[in-house]
Amino acid sequence: MAVAATAGAAAAALTGCGFGGGNGNASGSSQTLTLMVASYSDNTKAEWEQIIKDFEAKNTGLTVTLDVESWNDINNVIKTRIQAGKQPDILNIDAFAGFASDDLLYPAKDIVSPATLADFQPSFVQNASMNGTQYGLPFIASARALFYNKDLFAKAGISAPPRPGPRWRRPPPS
Repeated sequence: MAVAATAGAAAAALTGCGFGGGNGNASGSSQTLTLMVASYSDNTKAEWEQIIKDFEAKNTGLTVTLDVESWNDINNVIKTRIQAGKQPDILNIDAFAGFASDDLLYPAKDIVSPATLADFQPSFVQNASMNGTQYGLPFIASARALFYNKDLFAKAGISAPPRPGPRWRRPPPS
């Protein structure tokens, strides 16, 4: 079974997969999708539960089972589950190349609409692709550290670095 890898993006897969788009489950039968995500903070589970609740409300007959794993364990957990044949349908993880090389992933074009694919920044698409095929669906991007040269800022007349905007959230301490 192939897994829908998300080099960082399961929400787009939920809303953009063949089940999504608010059309409901066309077959009328009940189906369960499994979603494994990495834990970013104490709020990770609650945030995903709300995304899942909204998705299920728009897609009757579909249920999503959530599995939240720590960043320390997720790579080992997914490898073990693949070996046991119990991999999730959707995976939110930071690496996909090994899974793509092992032919375990669907190309992104097979699970989301062309409109969804067209909505990604080109550099994110490149990072979510291998050998010209996009496998990942970029979900977030972050900078863990940002350095600047105070002398160059002063010469340019800049008194301080830019301040985060309203959508910026500080990641939890590691």
